[in-house]
Amino acid sequence: MKRFIFFQIVSIFAMFCYLTAANAQSGMRISEKYPDLSRGVLSQAMLQDLPNNVLVRVNEREITLEMLAQKVDSLPEEEKDKVSNFLFYLLEEMVERPIVLTMVLGSKTLPEDNEQIQEIFKSYINKVVGHCEVTEKDALTFYEAHPEIFKALPFEENKEEIIQRLLAEKQQAAWSEHLRNIGLQVPIAVNAAWVDAQVEKIKDNPVDKIRGAGKPVMAVFTAEWCPACQELKPVMSSLIEKKQQDISITVIDLGQDGMLARKYGITVIPAILFFDKSGSEIARDTGFMPEEKLLEKINALFGEQP
Repeated sequence: MKRFIFFQIVSIFAMFCYLTAANAQSGMRISEKYPDLSRGVLSQAMLQDLPNNVLVRVNEREITLEMLAQKVDSLPEEEKDKVSNFLFYLLEEMVERPIVLTMVLGSKTLPEDNEQIQEIFKSYINKVVGHCEVTEKDALTFYEAHPEIFKALPFEENKEEIIQRLLAEKQQAAWSEHLRNIGLQVPIAVNAAWVDAQVEKIKDNPVDKIRGAGKPVMAVFTAEWCPACQELKPVMSSLIEKKQQDISITVIDLGQDGMLARKYGITVIPAILFFDKSGSEIARDTGFMPEEKLLEKINALFGEQP
């Protein structure tokens, strides 16, 4: 009898531990459970047990599976297959504006989108990024660090263009950082079971397939319409030939894998990301880089023989 009672106690205790762990996992933020999943507005959202058809809940507003399906149906035919493994990021795009407006307006339900709402949204963005500034010294530093871009053209002829470029990058970074932390101010709940299923699908991409496979990785994000990307093409071909034994190099065409830009926070191309042997990102650069400079970067990060 004592043994029976003992085993009952053990079973109850085990079940209690299981339920506690499940509840703890359900109450985690996305950034805690999946640190590399989101760089956007759902980064600090809470993973919760929601009804199967509800993907996101913000105050009294719900985004459902049907709404996501309608979004997919509205895409051009050639895009539908490309997003099948990246529905999380499509969902994140859908909810970004409603979540921001929920916070700005302080209301539980949103008014119909109109010109007034659009102006409110623009004003809020300008308020968030308004502190960003770029000095002439910043521009000169950039100019001197990238002779391959300016090809001996005088600094004064390029100063304003450089300032505008650096300012746009700073503003984008400030807005992205703000989006990542909105979940700390607005209660956002995301369907935990649905996210778990999406994470496995997202891993099926050219970058994640080689990350953490025992070799350092260099991932280059390009596009056919980007002149600097086309200039980088022969450089990458040469590097792949010279360094393929030491590091894994993959070139991503965002025309084919556009959703990867969202996963990796790519806002400027070409973008070059470096990952160590364990798969952790350790550096990134944007813009054209000559082969000599890229080799220096690779050797500095990984050594001449990683």
